[in-house]
Amino acid sequence: STCIGNSITLNITATGDSLYYQWKFNGTNIPGAIASSLTINPVHYSDTGYYSCYVYNTCGSVLSQQAHVTVNIAPVIIQQPVNISTCQGENVSFSVIATGDSLFYQWKKNGFDIPGATQNTLIFNPVSYADTASYSCLVYNTCNTVLSNTAYLNINIPPVIQNQPLSLLTCVGDIDFFHIDVTGDSLFYQWRFEESNIAG
Repeated sequence: STCIGNSITLNITATGDSLYYQWKFNGTNIPGAIASSLTINPVHYSDTGYYSCYVYNTCGSVLSQQAHVTVNIAPVIIQQPVNISTCQGENVSFSVIATGDSLFYQWKKNGFDIPGATQNTLIFNPVSYADTASYSCLVYNTCNTVLSNTAYLNINIPPVIQNQPLSLLTCVGDIDFFHIDVTGDSLFYQWRFEESNIAG
């Protein structure tokens, strides 16, 4: 088992006099492969298959057992995780899509491994304020390791009015104001008069 671009050598040891060798790939002779070893440099994906060696002299011949060569493709991320801004209690997920052979995944939170997060999708069900962080995914196989882009999870807290506006008793021409105290993230305000929005 090897990776694209590597070099591999297959060897056979045989006893006998004045031996000749002929390597085969999936049962077909490989032109020029007539030594006791076969080197492929570099290896291509099309080199995946079964190799055997036909050994012979004037007295007889024997075919070796087959050796299987697997050529793996290194991981390449083709879809990165994207930033998410949501509200506490919602269900959200990050995902990564990669090409390659026999891939493994490890999600990270603020650069540290998340135990058990070893799939290509990281699910929050539901999300909590403590999940606010940066996330990335390490994708790897026997050929290489690649780290995804960092995606940020922002958890917004819904608005809660802590102090309500108070009723006023005032006089024509005076300057007075209403005030409220609110907790939450990214808040917007719209004052209303008798259920109608006050412009501006």
